[in-house]
Amino acid sequence: RWPEVAREDPRGPEIIRHHPRLDPAMIRPGRVDVIHEVGDATPHQMRTLYLNFFPDQPQLADAFADALSGSSVSMALLQSYLLVWRHSAEQACEGAAELATGVAQARDARAMRPRPPPREAKGG
Repeated sequence: RWPEVAREDPRGPEIIRHHPRLDPAMIRPGRVDVIHEVGDATPHQMRTLYLNFFPDQPQLADAFADALSGSSVSMALLQSYLLVWRHSAEQACEGAAELATGVAQARDARAMRPRPPPREAKGG
């Protein structure tokens, strides 16, 4: 059955952010199979990801997670950050607090922007 669906809609599975902004008809049962919210990284995930890059640095992994504790940081952002610093475990750890500050400032700036009005459901 999947090949027929793929021919009709070649996009396949979609990842949609901001689903509350979508027309309710787009997210009704039958159109959307799974809704899964991916939240921010937990301290355990932060530590584990750091250890994936620097397996011999458990103390720095703890310091890294502590520096980011309470921050709204995604796993994707952390992975990008660690890729940049992949050659220096110490610099990656030292810059974690600055990363947390930058993420908080960006979030605050986004909160200050005016938001467009939500879309209304179209009758049908």
